[in-house]
Amino acid sequence: MSKNDIFHQLRKHQKTLQDYGVRRCGLFGSFVRGEATQKSDIDLLVEFDPSLKTFMNFMNLCFFLEELFERKVDVLTPESLQRFSNE
Repeated sequence: MSKNDIFHQLRKHQKTLQDYGVRRCGLFGSFVRGEATQKSDIDLLVEFDPSLKTFMNFMNLCFFLEELFERKVDVLTPESLQRFSNE
């Protein structure tokens, strides 16, 4: 799997992602650096529509993505990254 394969799947399932409240989504980590292996997880930064930002949507999105890509997917939000920058 390549980063282009990931982008293709995200575009293909754009409607489903929007149903979970995803406004924007970005890839980072080993796939972007070209260092991914068969065991690498997928790292995504996801911005949610504030009106659809719920714990249930977050968890269902995580489950959907892991089933779609058949591997672990780490989903971070801008808010979760802010916590690290404040430490």
